[in-house]
Amino acid sequence: MSSLSTSIPNYYYFNADSFLREVSELLLGRAKVVFSALGDSSVDLRLDGQIDRYLQLGANDRFGLILVANSSIDELKRGANADVLFSFPAANNNNPYTRISQQGTIQRVAWEDTRGGDGDFNDLGVEILIEQAPNIIGTEQQGSNEVIDLRSFTGKKTCDIQITGDAYYSNTVGLYIVDDVDGKINGLSIGDAGYVAAALNRAIVSGKKGDSLLVQVDGGTILNSFVVANSSVASVLAKTTSTDAVFFGNTVVGNADKADHVSLLGDNKFGFEDLWGGGDRDFNDVVLQIAVRP
Repeated sequence: MSSLSTSIPNYYYFNADSFLREVSELLLGRAKVVFSALGDSSVDLRLDGQIDRYLQLGANDRFGLILVANSSIDELKRGANADVLFSFPAANNNNPYTRISQQGTIQRVAWEDTRGGDGDFNDLGVEILIEQAPNIIGTEQQGSNEVIDLRSFTGKKTCDIQITGDAYYSNTVGLYIVDDVDGKINGLSIGDAGYVAAALNRAIVSGKKGDSLLVQVDGGTILNSFVVANSSVASVLAKTTSTDAVFFGNTVVGNADKADHVSLLGDNKFGFEDLWGGGDRDFNDVVLQIAVRP
């Protein structure tokens, strides 16, 4: 899968058995994230490259596709305005925003990402191939949450971590252990008083752009991701900076500015926005790639 877009689309799929009903239910959480795409600048192409995302679908499953331009389902739920485009023209007042072609076993979907756009259908290109998926560990929950899920494993798992990005800020990104896929820690929910300190005290790894890290993680755990904008974990815990201003997690409701700051860029690959309010929404300020060894 690859992106040619100059905006930052989020790409989802949803059950299409009763399409009109599903459209209304989409914003209530029925959609599952496939990936978010970066732009087409030289920096974005270097950070993004070829996006690979593997989905497990049943032999008789039917699914439709949706593109949310420069926003996300989480932000739409909180009242954000964005172009929401479906792969079915009937859902777009009979306006087509996709061109679909077939070459052998590969289906190509070319998107126009703006209502009333230029009609070039080169804003986002997606290739869909049915094949035997490789064993990528930790991705089971990533259609709904930007977490690494190791609950089905025992013993120690080794994680190779690469941190890249294109930010002016000196950002810190990392992973911390949570009690469930919603991010709770000892009864605290994301956004509760005391959650930031609890999260950072559970951080198992953190680093900055350019770091290559190796960390061992206990099986049976769930890892959440975070960014500390223009600061460090130690500074936030020492309260030398405002935690509301610098700590951003992977839920809109849990961030003090009620904006998205983490996007799924592929399997176990997360892009971060480091500016208050969502900033320029490029999600390339820090990119965190995790490979969990079998």
